[in-house]
Amino acid sequence: MKQQQYSFEIQGLRGISILAVMLFHFGGVPLPGGYAGVDMFFVISGYVITQLIVREHRAGRFTLAGFYKNRVIRLLPNLFAMIVATIVIGYFLLLPYDFSQFGKSLQFTAVYLTNLVFARQQGYFDLSREVKPLLHTWSLSIEEQFYLFFPLLLVMLWRFRYRRWMVFGMLFVFSVAWKVWVIQQDHISSFFSFPGRIWEFMIGAMAAQVSDDIRQRFARNEWFSVVAILSILLTFLFLDERIPYAGVWVAVSCFATAALILSSHGTRVGAVLSGKQLVFAGALSYSLYLWHWPLLVLLRNLQWEIPQLLQLPLLIVGTFAVAYPAWRFIEAPLHRNKDRYSARQAGLATLAFAVFVIAAGGYIYGKGGMEERFPTWVKVRQNLQDFDLYKAAGVDKNPWRACGLPTGTSGGLSSCAVIGEVGVEAKFLLIGDSHAFAWAPVFDVVASKHHQAGIYSSLPGCPPILGVHSIDVNRDMCEADLERKLGGLLDNFGDIRKVYLVAHWNMYAEGNRIKGVLQRPSMLLSDSRDESLDAQQSQHVMARAFGRTVEFFERRGIAVVVMLDVPTLPLVIQQLADGYEVPLDEYRAQGRFMTEMVGRLAAENPNLSLATPGEILCQSGSCATKFGNDYLYSDNNHISAAGAFHLLPLVDRLF
Repeated sequence: MKQQQYSFEIQGLRGISILAVMLFHFGGVPLPGGYAGVDMFFVISGYVITQLIVREHRAGRFTLAGFYKNRVIRLLPNLFAMIVATIVIGYFLLLPYDFSQFGKSLQFTAVYLTNLVFARQQGYFDLSREVKPLLHTWSLSIEEQFYLFFPLLLVMLWRFRYRRWMVFGMLFVFSVAWKVWVIQQDHISSFFSFPGRIWEFMIGAMAAQVSDDIRQRFARNEWFSVVAILSILLTFLFLDERIPYAGVWVAVSCFATAALILSSHGTRVGAVLSGKQLVFAGALSYSLYLWHWPLLVLLRNLQWEIPQLLQLPLLIVGTFAVAYPAWRFIEAPLHRNKDRYSARQAGLATLAFAVFVIAAGGYIYGKGGMEERFPTWVKVRQNLQDFDLYKAAGVDKNPWRACGLPTGTSGGLSSCAVIGEVGVEAKFLLIGDSHAFAWAPVFDVVASKHHQAGIYSSLPGCPPILGVHSIDVNRDMCEADLERKLGGLLDNFGDIRKVYLVAHWNMYAEGNRIKGVLQRPSMLLSDSRDESLDAQQSQHVMARAFGRTVEFFERRGIAVVVMLDVPTLPLVIQQLADGYEVPLDEYRAQGRFMTEMVGRLAAENPNLSLATPGEILCQSGSCATKFGNDYLYSDNNHISAAGAFHLLPLVDRLF
């Protein structure tokens, strides 16, 4: 059968794919597996591109130059318009660091390698994704890499007379093996990896190359098409990036997509796929995909209070309102008149595009995100840089010394330093996530004043309690076998008598929230018994882990002091009004779980105590973010050097 017979069904499949992706990104509907729509796109691309190239080759019309020219005309103009609009949006909305990282990713769009940029960051499902206006271009980069690689492969197969089916199958097996191997090493890299995605394109390519006999067996098969479309819908409804074997669900949707392409024509399912609405969405699918994400970033970064119920319809209507004109007046007419343009013109346009985005991205990145756009940001940064904690405390700064314990051995934590007085035995351990890093200088100062030394160890993204891990499927932030490593550390420093546990506790207890809405991944905690999907489960895990941790130190005769969070601010300090204060009731609510849990444990263990920064920050009935000219925060939850200095009396009392 000719591909033209399938055009409407394929457009309908594209429509389902893009709508699933949009609903997954926008939220507001229970579609946790909607991101598999991107995998469906890859299968469809593998099918369509294989059909196109083989058909043109048989007609004697195929050339590499012509193929690449048509791809440029089809994809580049709308992409360029989106990038220009995104630069403007980012200039007005993104904070300096986020705008700087945008500039970095912008440069890589010139060579379609943004998937490599985002692979080195937190990941597709991370909290910072909504300040990455070009995050969605990772899939465009993978598709362009396929367009570059696949025609060359077919030309080689024709020249050396290799069987396409056999080579496609070998590539499928290689890609699956690569995916399985890489996912064990780094889940983020496997998600963004082109070699780990080839198998999806190959499913489409192999479907395009099935024999007429096999094609006839699939054609107009009502039951087969029903099972295929139900498999896709079930994937959208039940796939979740956090569940084990999520890749199996993705594979089901990919094979089901190929099955629908082969079987749906002339069936009831095919009639649904060929409906005007889905075909219209499919025709706009590229434009919808390009524009939906920048609009989401725009909405989420506006300071307007838009009710949750209005956000989804607003985003859907806004995306179609922008994507349709972009398709109607940019994408469609250029594609329709592609024969008017030469390969040389397309090459020059590609070069001009590359020069523009590299220059613009390089300028934004080189200027540090152009922080002069926000005078308050510059003022706070300068204030934070000018404050010298050691000078203010009247103490000479001693360089932190390495623990001298190799990573990976007994006592080998990934981060370990000796702080305080030089030449004396370490008496205490300060351990925690990035909050411990913010507190470490004041512990260093106080220890030096008391002629003591201690060990500082940082566990970024993980609280200092035993047997927990993050539910972030992309990466477990916690140290492997922390109990053994801590035991080795304490054996090597035998005089440790007190441990200070510091972390962003309320984040692990309640999850990462923006204006009260739980974000993905939530940074809730799991252990060997429970995989936490909500705050209540995470709190149960934390309570068990705290009990184990206190017992661990108690057996060694070590007292435990838990440092409660400083108040979490609604925005970073640079965005708040000068002198903003957190209501005391709000701060108490943030720390309620930790206060009550540690209180219960302390009633059974006199060597456990709780220290709260609120004793100093909240003396006026609300909690300060600024004392005099000193800003106490570096963002919305970490204390600054000035904040550490003003909390020095609290730490001093602990000694």
